[in-house]
Amino acid sequence: MKQTFSAWLLLLLPALSIAQTASLPLSKRIVPTTEQKGAFQYQPAAGDRLVYEVKSPDGTRYNFTVTLKRYETDPDKNHPFPIAFDWTMGAPHNSSGSVEICGSCYTDATRYQNYFTSGSRLQLSNASTVFMSGLNYFEPEQNDEKKTVMVMDGKEISFYDRLGYETQPVKVGKKTVQLLMKKYNSSPTLDGENSVYVQVGYDRLILGMELGFHIQLKEILPAKK
Repeated sequence: MKQTFSAWLLLLLPALSIAQTASLPLSKRIVPTTEQKGAFQYQPAAGDRLVYEVKSPDGTRYNFTVTLKRYETDPDKNHPFPIAFDWTMGAPHNSSGSVEICGSCYTDATRYQNYFTSGSRLQLSNASTVFMSGLNYFEPEQNDEKKTVMVMDGKEISFYDRLGYETQPVKVGKKTVQLLMKKYNSSPTLDGENSVYVQVGYDRLILGMELGFHIQLKEILPAKK
């Protein structure tokens, strides 16, 4: 099974190498998709800032900002923690911390960490966050139920993907683009209360979630100069 996922990951590599892509400005890393006209794919690179809006169950809204410090997912690099980022939460939390995600987590994890404590410096060795693993992304294509199981902060949830595409508007610079995404939902009819929205493609960036709380990527900013 893992060999199959690895093969598909290699097939999804962009035409440019990851190293070449990382050297491009943000505007050049928002590329049209072949799957749907008018939809785009964002190619992450170190320095990018991802601004998510969070809505808590009590209605409180705040920003959760991810600043990518390392994005070395090229399999030839074999970095033990290929993804690393700093994060901040806006008021009323006003907190910050950092996360590193291990290589096998990026490809094969089924556990996800969605809550963070201020000042934490996490090295995830058995879970992912912000990015969906290759295993969970591809597994629905390999079984009749179109199902994959994710453990969200200790709670095991079955998610279903009917293999269709949707888009999500995200602000990039002065314009808004439609990022192509897949919806994973906790009901086979895709109307359950839990959902994970993931960008289509090699990077598998999580664009949004509904897990009792709501989080959605609103804006992508270039590295600070």
